[in-house]
Amino acid sequence: MDPSAFPSDFPPLTSSTSSLPPSSSKPLTWDRILTGSPNPTEFTISTLPTPEDIIPFMQDDIAVANDEWNLALVGYSLGRRPFYEALLNAIRKTWNLKGTLKLISLSEGFFLFKFSTQEDYELVWTRGAWFILGRPFIFQKWTPHFSPKREEFNSVPIWFKIHDLPLCCWTPIGISKIATKIGTPMAVDALTASKSRLTYARVCVQVDNTATYPEHIPISVTGKLFNLKIEYEWKPDLCGLCKSTSRRPKSRHISLNSKGILSLPDSKVATSNPPNPPTIANPIAPTAQIEHEQVNAHNTNSSKALPNLNSPTAEPSASGYNPSSDKPIYTSHNQFSALAEPNEPIVSDASSMSEENIDIICLLENRISFSNMHDRWFCANHRIFENEGSFNNFDLASPGRIWIKWNSANISFTPSYTSYQMISGIIKASHSPPFLLTAVYASNSFADRFALWEDLNKVNSLNTLPWVVLGDFNCCRFQSDKKGGNLIPISRLAPFNNFIFESHLLEIPSSGLFHTWYNQRTENPIHLRLDRILANVEWVNTFPNSAYRVVSSSVSDHTPLILKSEALQGTKHRFMFKNFWCHIPEFWSILLSIFDAPTHGNPIVSLYNKLKLLKCKIKAKRWESSNHIEDMCSKLNILHQECQSRMDLDPLNSRICGEFKKLSADLAFYQSTWASWTIQRAKVKWLLKGEEDLKFLYSKIRTRKCFNRKALNGRMQYINYTITNLVAYWIRGSCIPKYTTKIISKLCANFLYFGGSQQRKLHLISWVNTCKPKSKGGLGIASLQALIHAYNCGVISRWYNSLSPLTTWLNIRYHSPWKPTQTSVTPFWKSLSSTARRVKHSFSYIIHRHNTATIMWDHWCKGDNLATLFPNSFPGSECESNTRLCDWINPSGWSIPSSVPDAIRALICDIPISLLDDMNIKWNNSHKTTFRDLYLDYFAQDSDFNLHNLVWHKKHSIRFSAFSWMACMGGLKTAEELIKRNIHIIDSNCPFCHDNFESLAHLLFECEYSFLILCNIIPSFKSFYLRPNLGQALQHVGNLPAQRNFKNGLLLALNATVYHLWRERNNRRFNFAALSASTLTMKIKRAIYFKLSGWKDGDAIKGWLDIRHTGNCMGSGQ
Repeated sequence: MDPSAFPSDFPPLTSSTSSLPPSSSKPLTWDRILTGSPNPTEFTISTLPTPEDIIPFMQDDIAVANDEWNLALVGYSLGRRPFYEALLNAIRKTWNLKGTLKLISLSEGFFLFKFSTQEDYELVWTRGAWFILGRPFIFQKWTPHFSPKREEFNSVPIWFKIHDLPLCCWTPIGISKIATKIGTPMAVDALTASKSRLTYARVCVQVDNTATYPEHIPISVTGKLFNLKIEYEWKPDLCGLCKSTSRRPKSRHISLNSKGILSLPDSKVATSNPPNPPTIANPIAPTAQIEHEQVNAHNTNSSKALPNLNSPTAEPSASGYNPSSDKPIYTSHNQFSALAEPNEPIVSDASSMSEENIDIICLLENRISFSNMHDRWFCANHRIFENEGSFNNFDLASPGRIWIKWNSANISFTPSYTSYQMISGIIKASHSPPFLLTAVYASNSFADRFALWEDLNKVNSLNTLPWVVLGDFNCCRFQSDKKGGNLIPISRLAPFNNFIFESHLLEIPSSGLFHTWYNQRTENPIHLRLDRILANVEWVNTFPNSAYRVVSSSVSDHTPLILKSEALQGTKHRFMFKNFWCHIPEFWSILLSIFDAPTHGNPIVSLYNKLKLLKCKIKAKRWESSNHIEDMCSKLNILHQECQSRMDLDPLNSRICGEFKKLSADLAFYQSTWASWTIQRAKVKWLLKGEEDLKFLYSKIRTRKCFNRKALNGRMQYINYTITNLVAYWIRGSCIPKYTTKIISKLCANFLYFGGSQQRKLHLISWVNTCKPKSKGGLGIASLQALIHAYNCGVISRWYNSLSPLTTWLNIRYHSPWKPTQTSVTPFWKSLSSTARRVKHSFSYIIHRHNTATIMWDHWCKGDNLATLFPNSFPGSECESNTRLCDWINPSGWSIPSSVPDAIRALICDIPISLLDDMNIKWNNSHKTTFRDLYLDYFAQDSDFNLHNLVWHKKHSIRFSAFSWMACMGGLKTAEELIKRNIHIIDSNCPFCHDNFESLAHLLFECEYSFLILCNIIPSFKSFYLRPNLGQALQHVGNLPAQRNFKNGLLLALNATVYHLWRERNNRRFNFAALSASTLTMKIKRAIYFKLSGWKDGDAIKGWLDIRHTGNCMGSGQ
């Protein structure tokens, strides 16, 4: 079959052509033939003859190269050569570099690391050997005499895991004994030392070429045998000739070190990195040290083995590949950072930030260039909050210094002053008064900081707002803020303290760590308190319980600061009585001993004290927690099975039979206790958190929690309910002010279109048009103005047709809603009279002898009032404001005063008097008017939306139909619509075909890609000679000769196609992901299949659309 007969799923790629040089009679030189277009300025070579057989290179010849590579290290990994990308990602994750790094592959598995700064070069070199991708990585300094040759080591450090280790052996002595079976123990990781992860113990040992690497190690605990499983993160390969661990078995053998150990070489000859004493390079050192009875692993003089200086903070994968994801560069922490304090939470990721309820974060020393802010991919991958706002000073400092991000759903940040050392702005939140926040990252230069102090004095010179100043000031307040190094002179402390004194600032109380910076050196360490938070008196008065916490960090040499506006308090939990306590005899003895005590004083106080004492006594017992019951069930179950096995081997042993009976009774007791607790807990946590045995089920339930509220249909229902009840509860007493109506409309619009009330985004359909009825082009959401209009019309109707305290008061106070409004009236009356003037001709009067309409102001006289018809000849004495129509009618007919002019008399006498007196006024000549009629009258002048029955068809899906509605109303943000609003985008071409300008008509369905999908979904469009737009497609489906239910199914399919095409457009434009036409067609058919399930003619519609269900994916009969 000819493939060209079918359209391609993807647009064709632009073909590249190369032009051949024109022919010439002159012969080409070899350099033109062998090279492309040489650039003589990049790398120039020439003829330089040398008479010697051995070409000499003197110091002057290699001076340029020495300057280029003087900050370069050469390294290799023990074992197999790592992949380039894996190594590059691993070192980016492991090293906190200040500058840039260039990684170059060399022969024999060597890599060249070229640094841009001396500080980064010294950081990597002075730390000794590194653990990268789970293996030791050996570094050497580059010299002009360097050649890629490996050194030989007979001993290297490795990490392994001990699984199923009993807790009684989880001690330095126990782990040391087990580790000695493999090699010389060196260290454990931080989680093993703190016993925070009990699934396995992770140990580092030094092994030589005689190591056997057992897979299991048997131990005996008081006669009980345990077989421990050992898992090695990496095993060194031994050379077959020399048994060296530094080379692969098949590599060529060149002896460099006959002793077989990593010795300390002569600095004049060798360039290998000298080792340091074995330590763990985690931020938190383990509190327990491994003991060894025979060999001292720290004796570096006798055996300078390769040390483990930096245990990886993340567990290495089995494949040896350790990718580094490009996460947002806020101050994050590794898994060991929480070990500084047992109960101290660490802001390590988005989930931890949500637990801390952090709404704004200030990032310092970002090392980001200003050009990154224009990279959509970079910005999308560096988001912290779901609804994020951000501001930076990257245009004032290169690279960037301060980056502020905040949760725009909860707070707003308005920058007021910016410099290359600070950013200041006002923060507003619904739960607190506005305050001024200043983020500081001071310069390292003492002179440059004077400009910072002057700028800070200008920020809040009047001290009218609460002001908080936080960040890295790069200087100390007191000499005691520094530990190690030289003493800080008083003169260096004076400028900072003068600024604090002149600005009337105070330091907020803090907790956690004291020092915030460390020079990362084991020799001559220096600790400084450079980061702090200051505030003025207004802040202290507004937030008297505010405090900040200094937490540990692993990704920066500075520690993060967490500011809380309230005092840091522990979470209080209500005391819960557990029913299974009643089955424990010790509980009753405690209860009786407490309540047997004599009562003194007030009985209620005594009862309270006894209950409090009972709670304290219970909490001190092991059986207070359900964990004890669960542990006993597990332990007894194991003992029960072992005893049953022994009884099966020796069935006549009375001792074993008695032990089995006792274990059975104990197991039954604890199992019944656990069942009692499970039943009690289910009543409390069933709907809140789910059961432990149903994690999968409840994970699905939690993912759908509040789903309808977040989706468009849920938000529409919520807004309708809110607006309707708002008017129902408020409008009875007074009308809603215009400013309040404007604010409510703005909040509802943001919530409907973007899912939040604080977003400042562009929506192309105004809220006024959104709240119109569906027949007028809206969503049918209740309009506040229309509801007020309908309510005012109802008040006017009740004014004349019923008697109530409200209508009686209105008659006496205002006489008529059409009377000219005075200046000193209430807003309610202004709203009522404005509505009355608008609907004047919709109300008509029934003239009878009991009608209470006013003679002068009501339009009872042939559709108008007498004051308007006869403004000059109307008598004032006979027609006062309180004169009613019933005063001029008697049982026999009109009784008009004689002072009324003849022209007016003749006009009135021509008006017939009705005999029916049940109503005084009618709405549009109807005797029965509903609130809906009055509501829809507000939109009577708006044009109709003729496609509303096709978009909002019966059994429609709000999610699908809403996007078709937005497309018909011009609410989708295509390039065409944005240009109309003077918003220009970089790529304005269609993301489907990449050839035509992106407009709504082209996307739906003039584009070849979208029209192909439309034909795949609804085959009747294949007969079209020209491609239709959305309106023509809707009319085509609406005009099909089919039953109504069948036609609704086709409209559902068309609206689903519009929805998925727009999502595909957004994925291609913003997420850089694309689906082929066949894949997207399958996805749309899958959605239609589930929507049609349960329809009366659903199977027939699926058959006509050629949709069939095949397992987990949709197929068609093609």
